[in-house]
Amino acid sequence: MMRDMKGCQGGSRRKALGRMALISGAALLLAAPGGPPPGPDITISVERGAVAYDFTRSHKELKSMAQCERPATAGKYLGLSRATLDTTFSSQVAVRRIGRSFSGQVITMDVTLNLNNRVVYVASELPEGTCSFQETLAHEMRHVAIDDGLGDLFRKRMRRAFREALPTVTGVTGESPNAVKAVIQARMQVVLAQEMRQLRLERHDRQGLVDSTEEYMRLGSSCGGETMKLIAAAERGDSGWHAPVQCR
Repeated sequence: MMRDMKGCQGGSRRKALGRMALISGAALLLAAPGGPPPGPDITISVERGAVAYDFTRSHKELKSMAQCERPATAGKYLGLSRATLDTTFSSQVAVRRIGRSFSGQVITMDVTLNLNNRVVYVASELPEGTCSFQETLAHEMRHVAIDDGLGDLFRKRMRRAFREALPTVTGVTGESPNAVKAVIQARMQVVLAQEMRQLRLERHDRQGLVDSTEEYMRLGSSCGGETMKLIAAAERGDSGWHAPVQCR
């Protein structure tokens, strides 16, 4: 089960757009007289945080953590994978005076996809080293692998999107250098937000393939039914479908 932490201790599947791209600003360069400056020079990076592991949470706690944004009223939560996904962006804009106005264009674009706060959980009712623990952990690591593979997709989509957007950020005119910069920043933010929205949808679809009904049935019946026996033993004499956790 994959969850995206977005301002809450739990998180929803990739249907939610989550945090929008973070624009870190555009440096403004005054272009020298002459021909237009070269560019843009586009740099696209991916930064992945290390994956942490937590095997201390009960299956009811995992269910409640997932419910912080999306109510979960059925099923057992044996494992959970969580991460935050956002971007940082910066650029340089060259501006030259043309009569009483100014004209500008982007000469560098730098965008980074940040994948952080990565935690994989396996329910504490599944002791480390058991078959059910290994099967559940392997399932969650498939979610981790999908996130790891988002980098190539991000680079490809962003480079194409920036190239297609060049006409909208070239030859932008305004009454001042700052006015030109503001227009370019706003247009680039639209492009970045659109691409992040599509990336999240693609991520949601890819993660959903891991969480198929067939996969859940396989996990429930694997290891000779060991998983459900351990969960049933933990719930004996208990009541309530979840344990309280603090959403943030």
